[in-house]
Amino acid sequence: MSWISAMITSLTDPINSIFLSKVVYVARHMFQTNPDSRYTIDDIEKGERVEKEKNQKELWAQILDMKNNVRVITSSPTETSILKNLPEYQHVRKIGSGYFGNVHLMKSIEHPEKMVALKIISLEKSVTIIENEYCINRKLMSNEFIIKVFGMSNHSGNCYLTLEYADGGDLFDMTCGQKPMPSELGHHFFKQLLAGVKYMHSQGVVHRDLKPENLLVFKESATLKIADFGYAKYFLHEGNEVWFDEKQYGTKKYMAPEAYTELRYRGPPTDVFACGLVLVAILTSNLLWESAEKLDADYHSWLSGNSPDIEHWSSLDPGVVYLIRQMLQDNPDFRYKIDDIEKSDWMHMKRDQKKLWSQILDMKNKVTFTSSPTEVSIQKAKRKKMVNNSCVF
Repeated sequence: MSWISAMITSLTDPINSIFLSKVVYVARHMFQTNPDSRYTIDDIEKGERVEKEKNQKELWAQILDMKNNVRVITSSPTETSILKNLPEYQHVRKIGSGYFGNVHLMKSIEHPEKMVALKIISLEKSVTIIENEYCINRKLMSNEFIIKVFGMSNHSGNCYLTLEYADGGDLFDMTCGQKPMPSELGHHFFKQLLAGVKYMHSQGVVHRDLKPENLLVFKESATLKIADFGYAKYFLHEGNEVWFDEKQYGTKKYMAPEAYTELRYRGPPTDVFACGLVLVAILTSNLLWESAEKLDADYHSWLSGNSPDIEHWSSLDPGVVYLIRQMLQDNPDFRYKIDDIEKSDWMHMKRDQKKLWSQILDMKNKVTFTSSPTEVSIQKAKRKKMVNNSCVF
């Protein structure tokens, strides 16, 4: 589709037409010839352009649709020929795509039972990010809750990262549009996430992009592992803590509020804030807001102490609601630290082990990306139907 036809399509879409008309309204006021009538910065910020234009269901349906569409991007001829001629591995299929490149499932020729994920990143994207991801991942991968990276090489304008393969997909696939994760299983995975983050911080590293899409699940061992260290940074230098000043990092919906309001901010509390939002996604299959800014109506309501208007929130245990509140404190000085979370009542609640193992077995029986290409296509079709019918974001 040409850019002209794409533009026409977007303009004829009813939702986009309404949205664009509001943008045009604001733009007209920005370009007034009389400076006295021209919009000021405050007028623009208060305008309808920054208000929520779509409800949570529509927003997340679009995100899911985008994720599915991204995954079907075809590999370049050069990439395909390289995959066919790797000396140690046989190409099985493509399992994912993203802004930085494609991910392929590879099988060892010498040991066919051994599967790895090969991440192919164009060196045109960002050499610094690639090197940073590899070096930090290598440093941390001895921990059982951090994904392992086996090697990195450059060839034909691409960088190749060989990674541990997660047969259960990512946490996003297990939560969005599904019923909330059972409390025992959710508690089980959250403890593992917390252990992985605690280890990272002990090594002087902040992840800065913790979200369900970057948390991979290994079904056989019922283990969750942290992946994708492209935005990770060291926050300790020669024993001294380094503060950050970037106003944009990782994924906006999981960014901490201090990144918007402070000139400089500490790293570890931003990871804790993201973990709080991941816990909400695990237990409710929802997100609380689009961004942790006071201009966001949902976030402003949260700061006022109101309960979020999302499905399944009212059925949460009061102990976990209190914990989430402390992890999502607006002021990072008052926000729970990892040690505080570990000591919380909800983390120490006794769990029904029989229920947990029943839930783990149920998870193992679900179709994932280890299936055949035909089954994967069926799964994607079901997922699109799920978005249209029952996604409650």
